[in-house]
Amino acid sequence: MHPLFSDVFQALWRGSRSLGMRLRGAGFSLLVSKTGTGVRVYGWPKLYYPENLVLGDHVTINHGVFIDARGGVTVGSHVRMSPYAVIETGFLRREGESRLHDARPVVIGNNVWIATGAIVLAGVTIGENAIIAAGAVVTKDVPANVIAKGIPARYEPLGEGQGA
Repeated sequence: MHPLFSDVFQALWRGSRSLGMRLRGAGFSLLVSKTGTGVRVYGWPKLYYPENLVLGDHVTINHGVFIDARGGVTVGSHVRMSPYAVIETGFLRREGESRLHDARPVVIGNNVWIATGAIVLAGVTIGENAIIAAGAVVTKDVPANVIAKGIPARYEPLGEGQGA
């Protein structure tokens, strides 16, 4: 690449966070099976099996988010994934003495916030308006309108003023 083009590209990429975010969002929409409107992608998330990922409207995916969609991931609208959140659909299944790779889908409802470093494991459904606290490890379904926190995650109703 000619140095002038390289300089111009880097200036556009770094100089305009909004432009960079839009370009990454557009790139995401080319990879995933279905993308709603207003999807925002910040930094550099990692995505495996994008053909099995469905994103609703106004989803925000931050830097370092890891999504392994081999088992399928469906994300509702107005979902926020904070930096370094993990969505993992793969797992090892025991069969006799051996362990086999397998996968189960993950479904994330509308208006959910998955905070920094939270991990959502295979086969989990997260209800609408739920919050997954920073560092939580979600191994079972999370109902709507709760906050899930801890390892393994346990949930409690959202208090006044809390919400995703």
